[in-house]
Amino acid sequence: MKKGANAGFTIVEVLVVIFVLTLIIGLPMIFLWGIGRSDALNASTREVVGVLGEAQTNTISGLSKDGQEPSVHGIYFSANYYVMFKGTTYDVNDSQNERTDLPLGITFSQIQLPQSSVVFDRVSGSIANYDPAQNFVVVLETNTQKSKTITISKTGGISY
Repeated sequence: MKKGANAGFTIVEVLVVIFVLTLIIGLPMIFLWGIGRSDALNASTREVVGVLGEAQTNTISGLSKDGQEPSVHGIYFSANYYVMFKGTTYDVNDSQNERTDLPLGITFSQIQLPQSSVVFDRVSGSIANYDPAQNFVVVLETNTQKSKTITISKTGGISY
């Protein structure tokens, strides 16, 4: 840079400063955004595992939402949501269904369960409609393509 009446910065100097500032500000933001998305995947997976456990506990304890006879509970899975339901089969019109939508960017990429649902047995808490070839769902974070597989055993054990 020349000293004198035309003092100032050249376009190259300005571009270099903008580039360096972009790196200093941008890279940590990208890194932190990735951590946040991973947290969303982990949180969604833990939430689904928790709801499966709740449905199993409700079935074993005989909890009935209407206060009447004991009932079995299950979870129905769709690509962008899951539903806790009462009874041996999922009825889309049942007013007691509890639907939960997955967060934006989180989906079930694979649902390998009979009738896309898990139903627990009233006495043992095991899976009533168990099929060893169809015993898992995959939770996918669509931006990073990271996934978690939730596997359900015959006895109702859940791992991920």
